[in-house]
Amino acid sequence: MRLRVTLNKCTTITLTLVNLLILYLLWTTQSANKSQNFPDVRVTTNVTTTAHDENELIISKNLMYKIIKKDITFIFRQYENYDNDLIASIASLRNILPNSQILILTDKFIYPVLKLNTTIKILKLMPSLENNYDQRNILSHIKTKYIMFLSDSVRFTSVQVFIKMIQQLQLKSTQIVSVVVGHSKQCLTVNINVKQWTLQFINQTSNICDYVGNDRQLILVKKKLLHSLTDAFMLPFPSAFYIQASYLKYKVKLLDISENLIKP
Repeated sequence: MRLRVTLNKCTTITLTLVNLLILYLLWTTQSANKSQNFPDVRVTTNVTTTAHDENELIISKNLMYKIIKKDITFIFRQYENYDNDLIASIASLRNILPNSQILILTDKFIYPVLKLNTTIKILKLMPSLENNYDQRNILSHIKTKYIMFLSDSVRFTSVQVFIKMIQQLQLKSTQIVSVVVGHSKQCLTVNINVKQWTLQFINQTSNICDYVGNDRQLILVKKKLLHSLTDAFMLPFPSAFYIQASYLKYKVKLLDISENLIKP
């Protein structure tokens, strides 16, 4: 009788141990699966991020630098032909982007004479016997995806202003990005009546508008947008540019950039 009880106890203990072992194996297997299915999450004081998110941020930042260095053509369009600051303006840009592609568009002779190379070109827009159609077709000279119009007499201290503009232009809702140099900023709505040949400019407080009322500004667009305009490089610039873009319902995003990044 005692032997039977002892055997029963041993059997019960053995089954209990086996069940515990099975539960342990199931628990460790589930834990391993969870660790494989979910990335490691790092928690800081205020923000929860994953290793994947951090890699995405790094890739995004590196992509911005790559775009700025290789996929933007910088264009000077509005300036004085005989009293300009183009040499110093170009030097300022070259200090932060040594190999940037620069185009200077002109209707007349430019003075002082600029030193040109393979990355700095002057393109004449006025027809002449020495200036055929292909030479005057500005967009055919531009091989980059993005175009940035620069005002004369601007000094750059960092590439951060370009990074912020590129980041903004990546949004699907943004077609044109503008940064004003100086304190005077006007973001205007434009009402165009082609039949009556009238233009109406309306002040607004929003930073999304049709027209930025300041001659000294940076304007970033994708090259393909300029193909849709009647004459993207028409003078006075950028007034004529904004009016054409407004007629096609393109909107401008006016960014508020620190004055430390660009100086008049």
